[in-house]
Amino acid sequence: MDQIALFFQGNNIFLEDQESLQVQIFQKLFCKEGAQGCLLHTQKMMESNTPYIVLGLLYSYLLYLSWTPDTLQLLFPSNTSWIPELAGIAKMFSREMTLASAWIHLLIIDLFAARQVYHDGLQNDVETRHSIPLILLCCPIGLVAHLITKKLYLLRFFETDKE
Repeated sequence: MDQIALFFQGNNIFLEDQESLQVQIFQKLFCKEGAQGCLLHTQKMMESNTPYIVLGLLYSYLLYLSWTPDTLQLLFPSNTSWIPELAGIAKMFSREMTLASAWIHLLIIDLFAARQVYHDGLQNDVETRHSIPLILLCCPIGLVAHLITKKLYLLRFFETDKE
């Protein structure tokens, strides 16, 4: 039977060396060093703090550039309330530097959440290939997808223990 036929027979088809066809296709497309090299590269990237340092420095710099003497007055127009008003926030985000610093801020949060989900998936043997891209696009949806997937994996694990 050729590999194309195996691919269309279902999601749980394994080849002689016990690697799924999808993993083999991914490795052929993206991993020139083979499976082990690709895995080590991913683990090394996920353990690194360099992206957080670089993005944190960039965020600090952009925040410094966006801060003007009227920033606090825009956020808190009255001296009696410490709750920011929407009109002031909208005016503040109309500034290019403020918008850039907010975008970097969100990027750091999404990257951190994706890293946590990746580690949680490894620790609990839960699939994360769908939730990590969702986190990077829209963090709350990706987190909910991961939590649902984790719950389904745990239910499957307990079901197989009962049998």
